[in-house]
Amino acid sequence: MTMAMLAPLWVNAEESLPTLTPEQVENYQFPNSQRDEKLIVKDLNVSQRHILETMRREIKEVFARRLGVLAIKGTRQDLTVMQRLVDRKILRKDQVREWQSLGVLFGDILVREEGLHWVSYEDELGVAKALRWRDTENYVFPVPLFSKRVYFNEEINMQQLYAELSAQIADFKRNEVRDSLLKRK
Repeated sequence: MTMAMLAPLWVNAEESLPTLTPEQVENYQFPNSQRDEKLIVKDLNVSQRHILETMRREIKEVFARRLGVLAIKGTRQDLTVMQRLVDRKILRKDQVREWQSLGVLFGDILVREEGLHWVSYEDELGVAKALRWRDTENYVFPVPLFSKRVYFNEEINMQQLYAELSAQIADFKRNEVRDSLLKRK
């Protein structure tokens, strides 16, 4: 998992800081923090899978009742219908569960189109449902994707969000290939 560390606000002039080449910066590994040690990632349990299925069913009922859409396929084509739900302001800001259910459907698209899989992700903040690229430490958290944007009054553009996340996932995949090539050397 990539973590950022802040530099100290002051530096003793007596101490010299090391200078890294661009290659060293790119391959720099931050020391493991306590946070990494408390991370538990595993397959979804029966209860978590049931919760996701319930959320899918509930949001699909909203699509059927409010937009007359009876078939959600789990492909990028669904992004247009999902955008209509947003643009028509069918969900209120306080409908957090429904916004998160929309995040589950968005996650299902990433699963189908990008090859990710659902996992249970537990850290010191709690347990969340996440998408993982293979058995790497690369995760996407689609469930709160829209509820947080609504809460902070941010624009929701399904196509743009999908493109941004797809680019990040492509980076996951490239880095995995690069790392495997470096290990072979």
